[in-house]
Amino acid sequence: MTLLTLQKGLPVSRLREALVREQIKVCRGNLASVARKFGVSRQAVHTFVKVKGLADAVEEARETMLDDAETSLHDAVLRGEGWAVCFYLKTQGKKRGYTEKLEDSGSGAAGVPVELVTQLLAKLGAFTGGTQLTQVGHAVGS
Repeated sequence: MTLLTLQKGLPVSRLREALVREQIKVCRGNLASVARKFGVSRQAVHTFVKVKGLADAVEEARETMLDDAETSLHDAVLRGEGWAVCFYLKTQGKKRGYTEKLEDSGSGAAGVPVELVTQLLAKLGAFTGGTQLTQVGHAVGS
């Protein structure tokens, strides 16, 4: 019996461990998606996962999804997409002085001039919350 031949509204008691494990992987650990595939509630799948000890499969699937997201982010950074560069610098470049709020102290934590960082981000078209990054309360480029 394949998942495609299962009828919508399949009784929870008829869920099979191997099929649920397979769909957890296919759905990247999204239990709501797994539930939709089987025509049961998300809570039913959550309970089934708990009872059958499938938490490791859920965790592995979610870790795979996280790896895929990180790869996509890295690819976007390497393509020079401003949103990705800005996000990456704000989350991974903090120890080098890259932060959401730029202070005009003359240079960043690693000695990088704040003005240079601001200009670089402006050239990349970096935006935060729909507004362009600012330096000391002034819009970049003004």
